[in-house]
Amino acid sequence: MQLLTLILIVIATISILVIFKHLLFKTFTKSTISVLMIIFVFLLIIAALSNENEIQTKNPIITTGAAIVGSIKETNLVENLIDKSEEFIDEITS
Repeated sequence: MQLLTLILIVIATISILVIFKHLLFKTFTKSTISVLMIIFVFLLIIAALSNENEIQTKNPIITTGAAIVGSIKETNLVENLIDKSEEFIDEITS
């Protein structure tokens, strides 16, 4: 009797694990595909916006954002920050 109970428990456990694995893999796959599709669409939108040389809109938010991005590109803020950080680290380690 105990052997039959043990065999039934093992079979039930294996069945539950297989079903759980299938559902988990299916959910993970759907989520991964959804995220990849969203990233692809986002990159297409960015590429389409960056290909335009001139903004063709009257929206003040987009115009302001473009002006901010243009001014950041002109100042080379990131490159200066990286150079200063490298110099600071070199001074500390010397």
